[in-house]
Amino acid sequence: MPLLWSLRPSGRVPSPVPAAWLHGLACALVEAPEGAHTAQVKPFSARTVNSGADTPVVEIGWLDDTRNPGLEARIAAGGLRLGTTPIGLEVTGRRAVPYAELAASPPALRTRVVFASPTYVSRAGRQIPLPDPELLLSGLARRWRAFSPLPIAEDTLSALLARVFVVRHEIRTTTVDLGKSRRVGFTGEVVFGVHGSSDDPTRRLFAGLWQFAEFAGVGAQTAYGLGSVTVGPAGR
Repeated sequence: MPLLWSLRPSGRVPSPVPAAWLHGLACALVEAPEGAHTAQVKPFSARTVNSGADTPVVEIGWLDDTRNPGLEARIAAGGLRLGTTPIGLEVTGRRAVPYAELAASPPALRTRVVFASPTYVSRAGRQIPLPDPELLLSGLARRWRAFSPLPIAEDTLSALLARVFVVRHEIRTTTVDLGKSRRVGFTGEVVFGVHGSSDDPTRRLFAGLWQFAEFAGVGAQTAYGLGSVTVGPAGR
């Protein structure tokens, strides 16, 4: 089932945490020694959350139902680094939601998504720093299919991608330094909708994929802290 750990680092940690440092820490925590580090679809996401304290909270999402990454054992073993600095980690929270529960989400016509870290998608090799709902949801469906034991019906996904749209948004362009490159994305708030004529399976998939996004992240390079979201009711 999808998991999300909240981890508090010891000592002083730079805020924001460099994306390459966060990625290196996440790989050390959850990647198997024989894992495919260069895999296009990764079973984990990483992000930092400003908790209001001096030290940001690190959150690691896990998606693969076939393997326990052993994150807590690796923390207990020590020897972890953030960049070149040795750190300790304390598990302060653990959230788990079965894929079956996500798949059974109540059908919805609207959802509010807050993009807390820079988010982007790409098409034909071009970065798109916009909340394109078709690209965002097709990416989430691809990650679901890679790691969930529950299938997504092709006709339901096609219906969703044909009917989803942006209701309203308040976003701004932001950039992130990945060490060897920079990415241009957006942050802010977006309300997405699906056409009112959509059937219950389509509305349920719309709701379930957005709930999944809190674990998986959205868009490209979610293992570097990009595409971190929180999801809630759209309101009026």
